[in-house]
Amino acid sequence: MLDWLAVGWNLAMTVAGGFLVSLSFRRWPLDFSNSNAALHTLMTIVTVFMIGVYPYGLLHLPTETVGVQIAGLHSVGLGPFDSLIYVPLVTLMLAYAPGWALLAGLPTIIASLVLSRPGNLSGAGPLIAIVGTLLVAAAQKRGLNLLRFSDREAAWRLPLIFLPTALPPLLASGWRAGLLSALVLMLLNLVGFLTGTLVLRSRFRLLAASARLSRQALTDPLTGLWNRRQLEQDLAELPEDGHVLLVDLDYFKTINDRFGHDVGDQYLTSTAATLRRVLNGEAAGLAAVTADRPGRDRRTGSGQGPLRAYRMGGEEFALLLADARTESAAQLAETVMRQVREVRHRANPGGRITCSVGLAKRLPGEPPERTLQRADAALLQAKANGRDRLEHAGTRTDTPDTGLHVSMSRPVQPLLWEAIHASLSLAALDRDLTTDDWTRLLQAAILSVPTAESGTINIRQGSHFVLCAQIGFDDRLLDIRHTEREQLEWYGLGAEAWKRGQPRVLYGEDIAVKSDAGEVGPTNAESRSDFRRFGRITELQSSLCIPVLMDGEVVGHLNLDRSSDGRPFDAENLRVARAFADQVTVLTVAAKRREALDLQQRGQEWLLEFSLSLLSLSDTHGIVRRLLTELETRYALQGQLMLGPPHSPEQEQAPEPFTAARCILALSWPGQPHAHLVLRRDATFSPHEHRLMEQAARAASAAMVSLQARDGRREVG
Repeated sequence: MLDWLAVGWNLAMTVAGGFLVSLSFRRWPLDFSNSNAALHTLMTIVTVFMIGVYPYGLLHLPTETVGVQIAGLHSVGLGPFDSLIYVPLVTLMLAYAPGWALLAGLPTIIASLVLSRPGNLSGAGPLIAIVGTLLVAAAQKRGLNLLRFSDREAAWRLPLIFLPTALPPLLASGWRAGLLSALVLMLLNLVGFLTGTLVLRSRFRLLAASARLSRQALTDPLTGLWNRRQLEQDLAELPEDGHVLLVDLDYFKTINDRFGHDVGDQYLTSTAATLRRVLNGEAAGLAAVTADRPGRDRRTGSGQGPLRAYRMGGEEFALLLADARTESAAQLAETVMRQVREVRHRANPGGRITCSVGLAKRLPGEPPERTLQRADAALLQAKANGRDRLEHAGTRTDTPDTGLHVSMSRPVQPLLWEAIHASLSLAALDRDLTTDDWTRLLQAAILSVPTAESGTINIRQGSHFVLCAQIGFDDRLLDIRHTEREQLEWYGLGAEAWKRGQPRVLYGEDIAVKSDAGEVGPTNAESRSDFRRFGRITELQSSLCIPVLMDGEVVGHLNLDRSSDGRPFDAENLRVARAFADQVTVLTVAAKRREALDLQQRGQEWLLEFSLSLLSLSDTHGIVRRLLTELETRYALQGQLMLGPPHSPEQEQAPEPFTAARCILALSWPGQPHAHLVLRRDATFSPHEHRLMEQAARAASAAMVSLQARDGRREVG
């Protein structure tokens, strides 16, 4: 009854056609545009033709008439219309508007009309079958999704769609003789459709998985915004006159230190939600930009449109504006700052956060990377000028009217403007600052402050302040380290004034008294002797010290000295010196940011490698051992797995957790929801280390849950 060669040919052509159509889809989400519809209609016509190339039908039916054999129509005139040409037509119908499927079936319909005999009902069978199948498919189109349909839907909708395919054998051989053949033909069309859609949906799942992995690689996992890697890709396409906004939360370290990283993370997610809300036009009435553009991803507030939001790392965010005027970009920045001020958290109900913003417009012929550097420099200047403000990046001119503002009541000297431009350029460089970089800034400060004859700059590195530049002394002073207590004693005005950044001036006898009292220089006797000798402490007649602040923390000092006489540092001297201290802040912020970004990138790379390594493990004990081994090796600590919550009865003998050198990480897996790791070491854990260890613990817990699920499926199988 069945012609198995014909069955094989029909299925092969159906699968080949579906495979070629699937290859025409290159990305997710799928493109069902009119251009693709036209392409797939043409491919459907070719597939129908190739199915019909085989000269025989699927079935050998009893018939008293001799049919006409043509490509695509088997015994159209009188014989059965038994092939799988319905499958590609139905697939096209379910994917696009009905008109495209009718267009693809039109050549076959016309051939049926031309070759059928007038008055012969069996000859009209192919026409009735094609038109009927397409009409039923069009009626079922809304309820049957080509990309995703359930078994229950397929069980009754698909037979209904292919029911008209039974008409040609019924009309050709009679109801009794053709009933079995009709059922077999309908079943073969169902099998052909399911096989073809299996090919298509396999390709679609591959595209979706690829898009999901690509998005994960380009998305910040905490906030859902695009990450720095995506920013670098999009920045290359920023048009001239496009704008870059960099947004940095002010004093964010204080929030982490006071309330913990969980609260800090919630502030970050709230800020990301604010950026999405602003970009979607719910909070910013910008005339130059339009909310909800086609292609906009509502989860990230970004898409292939003119507005995109990114998390650069830490508490820094970025916005790209492709088609906004400068006035509109500035209005958007002001809206962002206003909305961020309204962010609240129940752990800090009376407090608020603010942000600083740097704005840069891409100049004609300027590389986009340079635009980002200028925006970063403007952001650093906003930090230096008091935070919670917007700064516009300067252009290539060297005139004072660059949009950079220093907190001064009178015009500054040319050397200061040169120092500002130089420090901002250094801040934009992707490298660590050298002694020469710091020395050039110190030299400009000494030349600009009339009273100053010599000076030093020291910068905090960990728990010590390291002298990184000197003029007028001996280079053997460089790299001498001072503790915070020693710096505070040398400052002399107390911790409160020190943390406010209040300038301090010492004269002759006061300097000598401090020196004789042993309060100047390192506590190590040899280092103290070197400091006094090479620093000429006993020769100093006037000494100005300005603490350099970042996020409420003293991160360095600008010291300007005079040895020839006791001439005082007057108000004008202090005004200019503080402006140079601001530039030290700019460079320090840039250095800290580069260090944090580098640390974060290396940490995320390690976390990815660690997560992938868990996939090869086959038991929960192996996963826990791998986690402990990785943490002990990376952070030089000792770890112990404990079952039960941190304050369970089993641990009453343990000391209080959550000390600076002690960390507790929660673990859970099916059957053990309250396990945890207790980690100890001599050195304190930094916030970055604590966060990365928490992420590793979550990855291990997820791997154990996934492992249990796989084992469960194997047992069921």
